[in-house]
Amino acid sequence: MVLRDRNFIRKIKDTRFLDISTALLFENNILIAIACSDTTMKIWIHDLLTNDVLFIAESRYHNRCVTKVQIIQNLDEQQVFVLSAGTDGKICLWDLSKLLSQPRSSSIINLEEPNFCVVAHHSGINSLHGVLTDNGKILIASGGDDNCVSVNVIEVQKKDCRIRELKNIATYSKAAHSSNVTGMKIIESNKLVSVSIDQRICLWKLSSTEERLTLNLEKTTYVNVADCVDMSILRDGSKLLIGLAGLGLQLFTFPLIHINTAEPHSK
Repeated sequence: MVLRDRNFIRKIKDTRFLDISTALLFENNILIAIACSDTTMKIWIHDLLTNDVLFIAESRYHNRCVTKVQIIQNLDEQQVFVLSAGTDGKICLWDLSKLLSQPRSSSIINLEEPNFCVVAHHSGINSLHGVLTDNGKILIASGGDDNCVSVNVIEVQKKDCRIRELKNIATYSKAAHSSNVTGMKIIESNKLVSVSIDQRICLWKLSSTEERLTLNLEKTTYVNVADCVDMSILRDGSKLLIGLAGLGLQLFTFPLIHINTAEPHSK
């Protein structure tokens, strides 16, 4: 494996990589986004044919530790976005479509300004999940050190690939948990799940209009895992599997059809 800038790699030996997201761009290229403790978000491309890893771009926009990254692809419109979040409470959306369509350069591109940025939390963001909805909008859910969950909806203008925030389309739940929210996942366009250090899983229902989002708590259940640091979900037919990791592991199952009234089963 060949790294393009070996001197740069040596310079960042004390930098911690806090999160990573990957996506298959074309048949032979993998896009890699990394959240770093030195305030940077770094973008790499792994060429599967040559086995080269090329460092192509970075951003220092957050000016704080970057804690989360996620790549979102719109295959129909050939658009590639990266979400980033940091201890500054900001969520940024970067459109890399134009950058990735250009020939590879020997220089590292500095990503100066995001296409979209919102202050979603009063302090650090621990969990971030974004999905592309059927109507072309991007739904973003996050949880932070302020014990809150935040939901934002943004729209991509397809004609010129510009991004704008929909007016007043954001919601902020101040009493979501009694401790840090460490996991946040979107189940479907109107269903979300969160988990916290307070050892609770919360299921949320999202209602939306053109001018407002409303987040309502539907179900809460306690978990046996202390200091839960991560959560993963999987849809298995008519069931939703929720896996938790912390001081131990735990698996929950919820029937998807009646998720608002279902009792969870723990394993």
